[in-house]
Amino acid sequence: MPIDLLGGEAKKPIKKKTADFEVRMHLPKKEEIKKEKERVKIKKERKEEEAKEEFQEVNLLLSFRRYLLKKYLVFSALFVIIIVAGFLIYAGYVYFFPKLPPAPLLSNENANEPVAVIEPPIEPPLIQPSPLPEPPAPPPPLPSPIPEPVLPPEPLPELPLPDTELAPLRGSVVKFIDSENLYLVEDNGELRLIDVNTVIFKNGQRADQLSPRLIYTLADRYQYIRRGKDVKGQVDWDPRVLIPEELELFL
Repeated sequence: MPIDLLGGEAKKPIKKKTADFEVRMHLPKKEEIKKEKERVKIKKERKEEEAKEEFQEVNLLLSFRRYLLKKYLVFSALFVIIIVAGFLIYAGYVYFFPKLPPAPLLSNENANEPVAVIEPPIEPPLIQPSPLPEPPAPPPPLPSPIPEPVLPPEPLPELPLPDTELAPLRGSVVKFIDSENLYLVEDNGELRLIDVNTVIFKNGQRADQLSPRLIYTLADRYQYIRRGKDVKGQVDWDPRVLIPEELELFL
């Protein structure tokens, strides 16, 4: 460190700045070299950035010029193609459609000869047709006939069914050997199944309370006789008592 002989103490280096460089006094040699390298590096980086910016501007300009050149070449090629196509069309028209010879001029050789006058043909007079007589007026429309009402067909009278083999046992309560069901023999001999749980006879007696002597067992061959409607609820008849002679034929 330098010593100030007048003051007795070392003083800091004096820096003098200018527009382009710095003057440093009393700096060691190594430190000056280091600073100089840093300044050179900074200047180099600035130059590289400026060169990059200039290169980008040049690239943009070149790309724009290339774009314009490409468009120019495309339009020029289209213009040339249109010119060539028009020429070919015109040449084909001239080649395939030659000009017709001019029509000959009329001569005046027969000008002194009389000209025949052609009279128009005489048309026959038009004959007006006689007017046709007017057609007679149409007659007034006839009234539409009134349709007769369609009546529903009358129901046919019910024919009585023929009597079955059990007709002689009419009014009695019967059953068959292989079944516990009770049947009423209708007037025409039909079998009608008795609902034991609901049937009440005219005398107030229920079907399940009916005396066994009023229930007659028939042979099984008669259980396939024609059947009528089932018997349910209150009925207005009482079981009929059969005599042995009436029942003998059906055992």
